[in-house]
Amino acid sequence: MTLQDLNKQIALELVDTIFNRKRLDRIDQFYAQNLVDHSLPEGLPPGIEGKKAHIAAFIKAFPDIEVHYRYQIAEHDIVAGYYTMTGTHQGSLGEIPVTGKKINISGADFLRFENGKVAEHRNVINDLDLMKQLGIIPEDYLVEKV
Repeated sequence: MTLQDLNKQIALELVDTIFNRKRLDRIDQFYAQNLVDHSLPEGLPPGIEGKKAHIAAFIKAFPDIEVHYRYQIAEHDIVAGYYTMTGTHQGSLGEIPVTGKKINISGADFLRFENGKVAEHRNVINDLDLMKQLGIIPEDYLVEKV
């Protein structure tokens, strides 16, 4: 197994363990203590503590969340993955009150590995689609009327 294959496998295990099985007690197994996460919301501490808080808040908002990679590409120490995420909004999400709505969104993340753990993370998610599905903004927002 190549290092790239191993890193892809670790990324799959991370998503399944942390998000699908809700094993937040295993976050340290997958993320380096000196993690640099470029996708943390403002107000959270940097590093692994901010990552833990962010994941916990997201799972509290969507306790039935399921995340699945659809594609992964690895080169050198980077794994890029396209994923889909489903869940039901059952807890507040920042300042967004509970809507009870189901979501089905997609995103991509980029994980840089060091010594078998994620040392750097970037995430790109379709926030506009998420806000539409939660009913925060209208479905036809930014749609030109003909």
